[in-house]
Amino acid sequence: MTFADEMKAALKPGFVMPDALLKLYQWIEANRFVETYPNGGRFGTLAPLTLLEAEEPIFNEHNEEIAIRRGGGSGTVLAPDLNEGLHYWFGLDEVNAIDHRVCVFARTGGDGSMAALWLDDEGVQHIVHMGSGSGSLMTCVLASNPVDFLRLNAIGYDEICWDEFFDAPPNADWEAEGLFVEPYRPFQDWVKSEFGVTIPKTAREIVKLTPSMQDEEPTGDPFHDWTAKVVG
Repeated sequence: MTFADEMKAALKPGFVMPDALLKLYQWIEANRFVETYPNGGRFGTLAPLTLLEAEEPIFNEHNEEIAIRRGGGSGTVLAPDLNEGLHYWFGLDEVNAIDHRVCVFARTGGDGSMAALWLDDEGVQHIVHMGSGSGSLMTCVLASNPVDFLRLNAIGYDEICWDEFFDAPPNADWEAEGLFVEPYRPFQDWVKSEFGVTIPKTAREIVKLTPSMQDEEPTGDPFHDWTAKVVG
């Protein structure tokens, strides 16, 4: 079974595989970016795992280490087994009909934040962000056009779960953060050529609203306001 087949098989009833994601999964496998967990499950990355994991120190003129540099761009991980225990994110004790409105397909950060397909009240499919709660709190629509989700990942942020960085380009304050991330040019080039689009300079060009899961009042973001209504 191909990686794309695994990701399609993981879709819940009522969801449709976006063409952009299908092409992404095929590109990941064609470039041999599919890896295997110790338990046998598979996952895909947007650059070689060896590049994503390779770190080298950056020194200042006094030969003092001031930051770490790594390549590979965004560390987003795509996998077919991320819906297990989804009801806990909603604060539910067991699987509920709410679960069937959301289908997780990616990890957006090492804190456990996720990206998912979401069906709104009209049955329209969006890509949304579900902050882990222990790290990122961002709960919002990331993209209603799946190609924009690819463009977001191609910008080159370390992780796309931290909206506090969305107003600036990647590495804008790398010395203070202690990390410099090199974008992965082959992924950027593929997104541009495959879909005839440009890569934004900042995430805010794509994701306009980034409310927190702690916001109690309506925010205008349809996914956040839906989650607040159905679990509040």
